[in-house]
Amino acid sequence: MSVNDGASWNLEDPFPGVALPQISPLSLRATAMITRSHSPLLQKHFLQIVGVLDILSGLEYHFSSFQRHVQLVQIGSPANHSELRHEAVAWVNRVGQLHYFVTSQLVTNKIGSTPTPAIDAVLPFRKKHAAHRSVDFPRPTDTDHLKTVHAMSLSVLGGSLWTPRLGNPGPGISQTSPFSTHFLTFHIQEPVGTGHDLSIEQAHPTVLLEGCSVLEKQLA
Repeated sequence: MSVNDGASWNLEDPFPGVALPQISPLSLRATAMITRSHSPLLQKHFLQIVGVLDILSGLEYHFSSFQRHVQLVQIGSPANHSELRHEAVAWVNRVGQLHYFVTSQLVTNKIGSTPTPAIDAVLPFRKKHAAHRSVDFPRPTDTDHLKTVHAMSLSVLGGSLWTPRLGNPGPGISQTSPFSTHFLTFHIQEPVGTGHDLSIEQAHPTVLLEGCSVLEKQLA
């Protein structure tokens, strides 16, 4: 029996008999989704598909740790400024892995191209800072100024921007607002002069839902 055949592995349903929409977190919902699927793809491409579980659970792990460090920063633990950025970079890179799965030939051959705007919005941070830095491996469009701001984006040298949470008054961006009323936000610039903001807290739930939705269509 092939190592790429799901029958070679003992992946168990974490919640037998429980409807998929009721299973949380989404990484466990995806696990149940795979164990309950009768898709023939699981007989030849099991490792590629089941690897999505590591991506989703990795996103959940780094997001939880990111939130913990942000809260510690707000109660006066400066050391956590570095730790939360490590978690941000790790989260961004897991989103990159998810992007390459949803755009892989295996997926597009089955369900075609699927819009994933939340995942796509994270990619500038991955391509210019997290996967590799443009200052180390620049593209022709990466000017000296862009290489500088890309290098700072998720770094401790990039500072901390805080975007108001829903229902909280205040400026569009604040440098000093507390975690309880604002989202920590990262910024990166593109060659055409446009910029991208990333609030991991706001993006995380939708990124997971987009990934799970593609996986569900793939296994249908």
